[in-house]
Amino acid sequence: MEQLLNLFGSLWSNDYATRVQAEEKLSEWEKSPGYSAALFDIIAAKKSEFVNEHSRLYAAIIAKHFVETQWDHNVSEEEKVTIRNRIISLIGEESDRIATQLALLLGMLARKEFPRKWPDLVEVLFLMITEGSPLLRVRTLLMLKHVIAALRSRCMLHQKRQFAEIVPSIFEVVYRIWTDSNQQITSTITSVFKGVSSQDQINYLPNFFEILYLSTKVLTGLCLTGYNWSESQLVNYFINTMIQSSKELIEFAIDPKAEVVKSHLVKIICLYGKFLIKTHQYKPLYYQDTLLPCIEYCYSEVINTERNHDRMFEKHVVYSMMFLKECIENYAYKETTEQYRIVRRFLDQQKLQLLVQNLIGKYMLLDSVDLEKWDCDPEEFVKDENLSLWEQRMRPMAQKLCEVIISNFTEEIGPYIINLMSETIKQVPSNMDTLLLKESCYTVMGLVSYDLKDHINFNSWFTEQLVSELKLTDAPLKILHRRIAWMVSRWSNSLSTENRGVIYSSMVSLMKHSDFTVMMAASDAVKELVSASDFIPGEFSPYLEFVLSNIFDTLSQDLANESIIFLVQVLHKIVESMEENIKNYSLNFISLFHKLWDNDSDSFLKSEIILLLIKIINLNDTSDAFSEAIFPFISSSVSLNIKDGSNLLSDGLELWSIHLSKLSALNQQYVDFFPTLGSILAVRYSDIPVCMKILEHYIILGSVSFFSIHLDTVCENIYKLLGDLKDVGTIAILKPVELILNIIDTNNVGRLELIFTKILSLLLDEKESTRIKVFYFSIYSRLLLRHKPYFLSFIQRMTDSPENHSKNNVLFLLLPMWIEKIDNMAEFKRRKLSILAILSLITTEGILPRFSEILGVAISRSIGVIMDEEGPNLSNRREYKGSAILYAQNISDVKPIYLFLIENDLVHNATVKAYLAEQFNILQKNTALFNDLMQHIIPIELQQLQKLLN
Repeated sequence: MEQLLNLFGSLWSNDYATRVQAEEKLSEWEKSPGYSAALFDIIAAKKSEFVNEHSRLYAAIIAKHFVETQWDHNVSEEEKVTIRNRIISLIGEESDRIATQLALLLGMLARKEFPRKWPDLVEVLFLMITEGSPLLRVRTLLMLKHVIAALRSRCMLHQKRQFAEIVPSIFEVVYRIWTDSNQQITSTITSVFKGVSSQDQINYLPNFFEILYLSTKVLTGLCLTGYNWSESQLVNYFINTMIQSSKELIEFAIDPKAEVVKSHLVKIICLYGKFLIKTHQYKPLYYQDTLLPCIEYCYSEVINTERNHDRMFEKHVVYSMMFLKECIENYAYKETTEQYRIVRRFLDQQKLQLLVQNLIGKYMLLDSVDLEKWDCDPEEFVKDENLSLWEQRMRPMAQKLCEVIISNFTEEIGPYIINLMSETIKQVPSNMDTLLLKESCYTVMGLVSYDLKDHINFNSWFTEQLVSELKLTDAPLKILHRRIAWMVSRWSNSLSTENRGVIYSSMVSLMKHSDFTVMMAASDAVKELVSASDFIPGEFSPYLEFVLSNIFDTLSQDLANESIIFLVQVLHKIVESMEENIKNYSLNFISLFHKLWDNDSDSFLKSEIILLLIKIINLNDTSDAFSEAIFPFISSSVSLNIKDGSNLLSDGLELWSIHLSKLSALNQQYVDFFPTLGSILAVRYSDIPVCMKILEHYIILGSVSFFSIHLDTVCENIYKLLGDLKDVGTIAILKPVELILNIIDTNNVGRLELIFTKILSLLLDEKESTRIKVFYFSIYSRLLLRHKPYFLSFIQRMTDSPENHSKNNVLFLLLPMWIEKIDNMAEFKRRKLSILAILSLITTEGILPRFSEILGVAISRSIGVIMDEEGPNLSNRREYKGSAILYAQNISDVKPIYLFLIENDLVHNATVKAYLAEQFNILQKNTALFNDLMQHIIPIELQQLQKLLN
């Protein structure tokens, strides 16, 4: 134990080397006898002057790690029994932190040992719960909570069945504990109110609250298992009792005499609400007899607005609203289910109107806290509004519930909403209260933009009423101005053509508003307007320059990252929608992004900037004009040292690729930066496809000068990756190899021999997939057509290699496979490439043993390709959609800078029929060889050949 305590000090050291050494030592001790006993001795040493609570906590954490890693391999059965007994003996731990770690440890053991090797675990816990002291009952319930969580997580069917069998008995015991603690709390608080309680009763209240809290947690976990409690009278009785208890606790909590325990009461009340929500979300159809009481309870809590001004009750009201929302829009409640009918019967038209009235008039109003935040920290206010957080905050939850009600009860509540709008239009706010109420009503008008679009004429309402309100300049009216802008964003897809100009003008004017919150709402409205399905760019063109100028000016201010990201997203939508109109502002965008780009700024913001830069570059025919300006964005975004910059790096690589595709030439800056790509390839396999696109652009743009510096590095990187990737990655790294073979001269082709050798070994590997071998043969096909002397010498070297134990000609080993794989080539031009390559072998010396076989494929495969070449529907054939330069379907679509790649490419410039004829003409010049070869032709093949060439 002493050695462990000394080691703990090293584990807490600030020196990294000391910590690593201590961790290694600890790993050695884990397999030593007595290690676990020493850990539990430290945990149990509550009163030792040498062991403090921090050491005991650390020992509990390490013990948990020990069980997790060593239990199944290095722990004897005797030691396992000892550990189980030691944990049970430590259940009464006084420290909350240590008790939590022990509970997690017990749950871990239960998952491994129960019930096969620890069948009495649950019975032992039951005994301690029912007969122990209040503290022991609290700790045992904590243990039981984690044990149940662990057992619930087991996946095997027999384990789930075993757990489901013991759930009812556990539920019964814990329910009794819950009932007892609930009664104790109720009676004690009642006695306090009457002034007849003893001090001991008051002192025990926190323990009873904790027991009630943990027992509720345990019961929640049990109800969420595979246990079918829909027909259990005990569970139904518990839910009904819980609702009654919640009502009593609420009455206690609002009484000033219970101020001391108010926080405990509200905590339990909120826990009951969470129970209803969780169990209803996971087991909605189990709510049968209990559904109506639950809905009545939650409805009454929302309607009763007298006490809900108390911030402590806010979460409770939110949970009540959430439960109503879940019941209304639950997809498990079909029209044929009893639950659906219960919800519909209860929420009649009168109740719905009252509920919506309270939501609009009480819960959806901006309160003093909101207004204060608006004035003091408008950016934070906008951030909170955009996040919504309807599951946590009352006002967003009220809006969400109102929206769900309108969507699901359109016929019942629609006329009320329309009437409300008519009355709201006539109202002139005379004070802040009426102004806030009108803002709340406007919120509802935005929420009904879809469900009541056929019953509300927003266009006429805007031109007749809202435009005049926007012209009012009183400071408080900014509240309405913001909400009107928000309404426009909600109704953006329902605007008439004749009113667009007025609406565009109004929103653009609001973007000049002195209030930041109003300006941001107007910017969001503009974003939605330009994203509308029937948006016409020409109608918005007169406002474009002002909108961009205003956003650029706003972004030049000192704003938080969230605000900057929001405005950049607005710009992104504008660029997407306006496209051609944006070209003239390209340099303005890049200049702005340089100001926003900061090494310390959020990686998400940088990603947004890069995505917009990619869009800007794609709008231009060439990016030569801003090549220098783009480079800093590329260089800093593809750095491997960026913290949490995984997505940023991927976006940066995409920018690099897109920018190179738009360049007409490489400058030295980009050539010097190329080695960064190799570093990325070594650690980022997921980005290999885009990295290979970048490499292709370097090959095309740099050509000979690029090869002279970087070819060996490129070959080494590709060599390391070959054979280690899945099909998609392997195909990606082979594309630039094809490009290199089309450009490189004969003197330098030998620098790729590492790759050719690796491809040969993979072709001869029976485990390699057919799909990949097709692409390997494409590499050999290009090598054979472009550099035939080198290819033949390479084959001869491989044949003579000591590693070729069979001593067979490697080419003759490859040919049958090569010919077979032609049928697996889906792309027409890739199939044609292999046929041309095999046909080129006809004129090769030493081919006589395989001449008939080659000629056979020349005839059979060539017929299909020739028919394709001469057919009328060539443009409709499936083509290779990867790096389309070498396999371009339409040469006129290829950029001029790439045309040199296909000028001497037989796939584009020769037909199979003409090439076959050319090869036989060459053969005929060598009379002796020609006569010798003709003797090996089968008469039928000779007839087919003559017919093919005529």
